[in-house]
Amino acid sequence: RDPDCGGFCGGPYPGQMAHLAPTYAAVNTLVTIGTPAAFELIKGAKLGSFLRAMRREDGAFTMHHDGEVDVRGAYCAIAVATLSGEVEATGPWEDTANWILRCQTYEGGVGATP
Repeated sequence: RDPDCGGFCGGPYPGQMAHLAPTYAAVNTLVTIGTPAAFELIKGAKLGSFLRAMRREDGAFTMHHDGEVDVRGAYCAIAVATLSGEVEATGPWEDTANWILRCQTYEGGVGATP
């Protein structure tokens, strides 16, 4: 975990940057473990701060600082915010919902970006 920004890294820190994908995996794993120590790791991670830093004005999320933007970022951010209790601190979510709707393609699928 990156103690400065609050997200989880894909490998050892320092050396790897915080990224929404390993943050999603770490939070899901810790919630599944379900011990008080696991929940303390989630609480101490400053996840709301990390999610707000990954959020763009249009409601999309970057996967990491200056990283790619696609629907994975929105999914990971929504899941992490929900599981960690950071929904209110990270919202409002209307822009994210509208951004995802703009990703819908003409045949009804969801593309990576609008």
